[in-house]
Amino acid sequence: MASIVLFVEDTYGVSFHRVILERLEEARKLPKGASRLVTVRRLPSKKCNERIYRGIAGYMLSREPDPHRWRVLVVIDSEGRAPEEAAERDVLAHVKGRAPIEVVVVEPRHEAWLCLGLGGERRICRQSPESSIERLAGRPYEKRMLATMAGRVDVGRLMREADFQAYVKALEKLLGRGGRGASSRRSAGV
Repeated sequence: MASIVLFVEDTYGVSFHRVILERLEEARKLPKGASRLVTVRRLPSKKCNERIYRGIAGYMLSREPDPHRWRVLVVIDSEGRAPEEAAERDVLAHVKGRAPIEVVVVEPRHEAWLCLGLGGERRICRQSPESSIERLAGRPYEKRMLATMAGRVDVGRLMREADFQAYVKALEKLLGRGGRGASSRRSAGV
């Protein structure tokens, strides 16, 4: 099976997703060994940039010369926009027709998944996740907490969330468990 590359927006997101993948395996939401098949990397450029495809392609071509065999998942933040708009403007507009890439959009930011996974109240986590994380952690929020607190996340709580379900579904699809390999555009929930 070809390996999967998961691209995320920032440095702390790389560590966060590595831990979440392991937690999904432990909870049997992904098959055993799945986390070893997924390489997590930072997006090679800022979102909504023509260089996004060139950066992804540069990395992927070193692994697989046929773009139609790539297994790529890009996870981005909505930052308050509709998920469809965020996916289209930030990623899909720059890769259309060039390679099959899955996109999952987290509403509003990855911190919402951390907040919800730590047991935060859904409404607050979806509006102001950092303030809720501060209350849950008992200290001011710092971006690195995304990575350092990921091990405490209860993925069972996250499985109730549509954007997280789309994430798991996209991973299953790319792993060959929930469909036929890489898709042509995007995941559910986008």
